[in-house]
Amino acid sequence: MNEIPDGIRLYPTASSQGSVLTYYRFRCDESHQIQLSHGRLLLLLNLQGNLGISSGDKELRLESGHSGLVASAHPVELNLEPGNHQLISLVVERNRLKAFLDSRGQAAPKSVKLWLTKSSPSLGPLSTGPLSRFDMENIEQLIYPPVATSCLDLWYHGKVIELLCSIAFSTDEQQIFRSSIERVWDDRIQKAAGYMRKHFAEAVTLEALAKEVGCSASYLSRRFKEETGKTILTYLREIRILEAADYLKRGTHNVTEAAYDVGYSSLGQFSNAFSRVMGISPQKYQLQHRSNLQQTPDL
Repeated sequence: MNEIPDGIRLYPTASSQGSVLTYYRFRCDESHQIQLSHGRLLLLLNLQGNLGISSGDKELRLESGHSGLVASAHPVELNLEPGNHQLISLVVERNRLKAFLDSRGQAAPKSVKLWLTKSSPSLGPLSTGPLSRFDMENIEQLIYPPVATSCLDLWYHGKVIELLCSIAFSTDEQQIFRSSIERVWDDRIQKAAGYMRKHFAEAVTLEALAKEVGCSASYLSRRFKEETGKTILTYLREIRILEAADYLKRGTHNVTEAAYDVGYSSLGQFSNAFSRVMGISPQKYQLQHRSNLQQTPDL
């Protein structure tokens, strides 16, 4: 397997301008190794599935819910574990990033700066870090942009700059793509959120979730709302609806199939929840996105 299927180029929609933002969703029934081109900065936002990143003699494991930063003069390999995978990649040409930083008088993190200034950079994978609530909310917007189609390139251009600034101004390379005002999640809250992302199609109850993460239901409910600003029910509903929206957008499911596959037994409840989260009925959403897919063959 030399390609990642179902790659949707988010930005730019026309020819590359030195940076490319792409969304991937696929399944591996067995382990696969994918080789990527080198000499570019690669930021991976891993939403689902586990994989390894290797280049030269360096290797990092990138777990679900984490980001990874890669800069290398050697070929980069992704070692995919069996299972479902979702990830977003931001690829930036080396000269593009250097010009971006130089024009603003900004300094990159030490390791990235070394990669930019060396004539034959060979740093390989640099770091990984967990994706926080702030990160996940921004990533959901990348997949489902809240702007008109005519404004997409301009909107994504700003998002690419935001990602670059997160790298350029990061003072701790173990916290890629994190806000400086972001609080670290309670470990149990992270575990609860990860469990819901993995088991969203099942009947998830507060009591079962609390038992899974090892705390009382009242503590989990209170702490989850404090950290995320959302109730557990709201968070689970949004996961299900965003998953269903992806099915409809890609054309793999009709409305009824999408509803049942994300855990709804009532089509009416699904339609109400979908309209509440997305601001549009599932039927209209599917019609709007039926012809909007644009796929790219590789990273």
